Amino acid sequence: RSCARALPALGLPTGPVRSVAVWGDEAQVRLAMSVLFLARFRDGWKVTGAGCKPRPGMPYDCDVEA
Repeated sequence: RSCARALPALGLPTGPVRSVAVWGDEAQVRLAMSVLFLARFRDGWKVTGAGCKPRPGMPYDCDVEA
């Protein structure tokens, strides 16, 4: 399914997009209440982490990881 259909069904914190950063084949989308991580594959961009929250000095804590 597309992210637009699948993510709301998971009940993760979202909100409006605040910023997008792309580094080659990886991206980070900052939403009002959480962060998404994406990776580019041959067939397009896919979410690799959703419902992510920062943890100072540590990797993000994500509700959904691929």
